[in-house]
Amino acid sequence: MLECFISVIVIVFEILYYSLFMKSVKRDGKLYKYIITFSILTIIGMFLDLTKAINYLLLIIVILLLMKYVGKLKTYLFDIFPIIIMLFVKIFIEGITSMILFNGDNKILVTLVFTFLKFIFLCISFKFSNKIYMKLKEIWYNNNFFIRYITSVLLIVYAIISILVLI
Repeated sequence: MLECFISVIVIVFEILYYSLFMKSVKRDGKLYKYIITFSILTIIGMFLDLTKAINYLLLIIVILLLMKYVGKLKTYLFDIFPIIIMLFVKIFIEGITSMILFNGDNKILVTLVFTFLKFIFLCISFKFSNKIYMKLKEIWYNNNFFIRYITSVLLIVYAIISILVLI
């Protein structure tokens, strides 16, 4: 029963984290559209076999498509970049926290710390995340190889980290 309760809390906070992150970066659309988008993503994610690395990459594309077609949000190919950054922040915070705090009996504490740290990051980055997004988007559309290369490299690194987590 406690495991189920913790799982529901984790899912709710994950949806809030993803929604608030993308809303703070893009600053367009209503928050409820992001919440609906990431709620559907969570349902789809339950059916994806996340023991395969390709599905982690598929997750990025599904986020982009859900934002465009379900949330009716303006999306661009460039939006892959903030999605990857969002996932890296999540992996980094949860990885560091679990290495420091993980102990099999204390899942509630670890979950609360994950959530607390991710929301602190969102609060800290809120003021400048949209400015960075707009500047990088401008660089992307000026056909700058630099930002496209970084996005490709980050996508590959994300895939490698996902594979390492699976092992």
